[in-house]
Amino acid sequence: MDSKTSCSQLSSPWPRDSRCLIQRLAQEAEREFAGSNGNNGNKKKPGKASSSPSESSSRRQSHEGRSLSDTIVVSEEEQILDDSYDQFSRTFHMVLLDPNYDIFTSPKRLGSIIYKIAQRTLIVVGDPLCSNDNLQAILEELRQFRRARRLKLAFMGVSESFLDFATKKGWSSFKFGCERVINPLNNEVLNKKSGKRMLGQNRQLLDPKRGGLKIGIYVPSATGINRQLERSLEQLYTNWCGTKHDRGMRNTQAFITAYDIFSQRTKTAFLYTTDAHGDICGMAMLRQLGVEAGFHVDPCIASADAPKGTTDLLMVTAMQILRRAEISYLSLGVEPCMALKEESKQLGMSDRLANAAYRKVTNYDKVVGKKTYNDKFHPDPSLQSNLYVVFPKAVFPLQEALAIMKVAHIRLKHIFA
Repeated sequence: MDSKTSCSQLSSPWPRDSRCLIQRLAQEAEREFAGSNGNNGNKKKPGKASSSPSESSSRRQSHEGRSLSDTIVVSEEEQILDDSYDQFSRTFHMVLLDPNYDIFTSPKRLGSIIYKIAQRTLIVVGDPLCSNDNLQAILEELRQFRRARRLKLAFMGVSESFLDFATKKGWSSFKFGCERVINPLNNEVLNKKSGKRMLGQNRQLLDPKRGGLKIGIYVPSATGINRQLERSLEQLYTNWCGTKHDRGMRNTQAFITAYDIFSQRTKTAFLYTTDAHGDICGMAMLRQLGVEAGFHVDPCIASADAPKGTTDLLMVTAMQILRRAEISYLSLGVEPCMALKEESKQLGMSDRLANAAYRKVTNYDKVVGKKTYNDKFHPDPSLQSNLYVVFPKAVFPLQEALAIMKVAHIRLKHIFA
């Protein structure tokens, strides 16, 4: 597929970067793998590229026209979402790839909002995709949309920038996590000042006589759609999600989502590993971010029979490619806090109850485990930022809090267990 075919002829209120991040990534990955163990060495050749949508993309297209990846002519609403995402997206906008979330598009073309409805509450997920100057105006448009449906309002996973806006309005806010970020341009692992054991293991995995793994990259917006490869990657992801469900993790981990991984092909790239038989055994999806001009890596997974260290190999390879592309922002996603932190006033009784409930459903071992895993890649402390839940009220609102819990997969039975 021609990378330009996703852009309609509609005029855009936002300037486009003449050198798209995803194209830079593809070009530098090709150089990184040139003469090494990339796609060309795989025993099982990828299928022929196709310019038509896959079954996965067709499902997204039927979901209120949200697929922008494979359409030559798009609607005005799709174009607004596409443009506002390209400029204003952050890590928590990962839910764009989840078909269970909906999109509000500004009638005045101010931007877009990703949301989900629960408990008669519209929950905005991530910052509104618009400029700070248009924030008040787009929320007023959203208020009219909510009023017609009698919906309350809450915000989940918003940034420190949005918190400034909320604080000026006297809204309640709680810090629930932080985003940790690798700077590939100045990273201790890539500079070989740390992680020597991990780097040695990576070399062993790539040794044809030992690990026998090979690395490839799939950038559908640059190379065209490869249905055979997509089926293999999607099967790996489905199996991984199934394993989490079988272990009960789907019901105990908060703030997680399930992706339709090929629903936004113009914004994603896929690193993958193949074993000695040419079978795919690992995958890391890289999603383009607008505000920080970087990428978010999630998921980074391996099959049940993949060699130990496969995900480390994928992560370090992603870091190396971004360094070649001179991209300084690779988000590792959200690390939940062990307790909510109220930002604006002293804790009242309802706030303390909310904190107790949050601690009850937050698995200490999993939080510590995620932090330990992220630590070995040496994120840049200067790039770390906090994430918040915000309620447009001065006191803790029960109905909106229950809605947040439902969207975040927090069940009441886990609180009172």
